[in-house]
Amino acid sequence: MKLRLILRIIFYTLAAAVAAMIFYLTAQTAVESAGTSHSFIERAVRVFFSRFKLLGEAEQYELVESLQYLFRKGAHFAIYFALAFFLTCANETFGIGHLRSALYALPAAVLYAVSDEVHQYFVPGRSCQLSDILLDSFGALMGTGAACLCTALVLHIAKKRTGQGKMS
Repeated sequence: MKLRLILRIIFYTLAAAVAAMIFYLTAQTAVESAGTSHSFIERAVRVFFSRFKLLGEAEQYELVESLQYLFRKGAHFAIYFALAFFLTCANETFGIGHLRSALYALPAAVLYAVSDEVHQYFVPGRSCQLSDILLDSFGALMGTGAACLCTALVLHIAKKRTGQGKMS
């Protein structure tokens, strides 16, 4: 198999996995979603904040709850960054250039964000929020930009090493 095809399969598979994760998380009810976030934040705080275990149970709960909003909004940004990054990298394997790769990936990620919020509207306790679509879209924009920079760097290094810069 050619390198481009292998990379295309890898990046589209990663993008599909991220999209599936988004769908799975969106399908959780409000109570399930809050529990997932709380559990993840609590584990992270235990790892990165050594004094966490010295706090009382109520203080631990309060600390974790205070991080919920920031964590959830950061997760929106990060997961759409990853989706757009992988889509852009996959598109780059077609040799269509950075701009076209991004211009195909970005609308796909934004449309997925819109469909995700619409899907969420039908899940008990969840809602469709324009602010989340905007945050997702910003994450996707940054992901496409990062992918273009990364692939440009990889191609530049490959060009220097081989004298041609093309993946076979």
